[in-house]
Amino acid sequence: MNMNKFLIPLAAACLAGAASADTPNFVDAQGNGFPVTVITLPVQGPSYTQDMWISPSPDVYAALDSTIPSGIYYFQLLDLDFNNLSELALGDRMFEVINNSGALTITRMGGTPDLPAPGAGAGGVGQSMPLFPFVSAPYYPNRPDLLCAHKAIIFELLPDGSNRIVRSGFFRVGDGQLASISGIVFNDVDRDGARDAGEAGIAGRTVKLISNHPATAGQVVATKTTGAAGEYIFEGVNPGDCSVVLEIDTAQFLATTPMDVRLGNCGCGSQIVDFGAVPLAVQCEGRTPGFWRNNNGIAQINAGQWWDELRDLKLVNACGWNFDPSGSTWQWKSYMSGSNAYNMAYKLSTHLAAMKLNVLSGRVSENCRVQTPWGQKTIGQLIQMANDAIIDDPYTPPCDDDRAYQEQLKNVLDKANNNLNWL
Repeated sequence: MNMNKFLIPLAAACLAGAASADTPNFVDAQGNGFPVTVITLPVQGPSYTQDMWISPSPDVYAALDSTIPSGIYYFQLLDLDFNNLSELALGDRMFEVINNSGALTITRMGGTPDLPAPGAGAGGVGQSMPLFPFVSAPYYPNRPDLLCAHKAIIFELLPDGSNRIVRSGFFRVGDGQLASISGIVFNDVDRDGARDAGEAGIAGRTVKLISNHPATAGQVVATKTTGAAGEYIFEGVNPGDCSVVLEIDTAQFLATTPMDVRLGNCGCGSQIVDFGAVPLAVQCEGRTPGFWRNNNGIAQINAGQWWDELRDLKLVNACGWNFDPSGSTWQWKSYMSGSNAYNMAYKLSTHLAAMKLNVLSGRVSENCRVQTPWGQKTIGQLIQMANDAIIDDPYTPPCDDDRAYQEQLKNVLDKANNNLNWL
């Protein structure tokens, strides 16, 4: 079937809402009507007034009145400049109406699976046609009353192959204010993808708002970190096509919901996007420098042949000189037991060596996380930070400019080696 023959010049069809056409009722899935306001159109040029229905969400249905005859129909969904906003191909916007004494039965003509089913007609009588999914209308900065305003036009396909407009009208998604997108990142204990009672939020996760507009596709609009209860919110979101994306470490979490949720109607009514994830079990049981200098610890180092891995670290002694840990058992014991904080790089080196051995022995996963003065860090990141700090300054006595930073790193590693700060 050649769908193009059903199209007509839209600018002509949309002028003054096509005065010869009746207005459909815009309803929700249960057939409940929406409030109506009056708007002035067009955005520029000679003005006229039109009714506009106000829907709280993008799930808008066209409820045709009981006088419409049985037949084949399709709809167009446009912005106020006559640009198409529907995400559906023309075939998926076609539907058959059977009028049985005023009660309408609607059947989709297209074959695309998983599209929204017809809803209830106005007042629950008959059926209504879902107009979604569609993308947001553009933002008119000087016309807040037209924020997220759309125009729907219903066409009838006539037996001779021509078509005519039978209904047209305006609706707006949201209250005319820039909206918010919010949600919870939660611990989905039963892994069912839905938040149940008792499933707590997960703090410290990164959620991003990303543009899908062709001119800025992939651009990060805003970034939030979940709070103590796993909550996040983007406020004052401009209308458009966007995605809300949860960033998690897949070595630490198993996602139970999609991590990338597209919203074709960003900024049109407040929207909620929750994310579910399950923390994966990781081993986080540290041992102190004292353990790794005693006979049991040294026996494990010898059995694992980890001296070379320790040599790869940039360990230093009290004078800031490089220390080779593979010299002898006696030297290792002396090095680990003689550690003091006059040269903070030396003290940091012994805690770094202990944590590296905790990782090599499998007691601590590199994905274990701790809270630091620089935010949450994995042990893998912390080991790298400590090693880099020693390379940058191997001798940090009192009053040295780098001493405070090395002391912070030492304190975090010390707590982790003593199992006091795991998240």
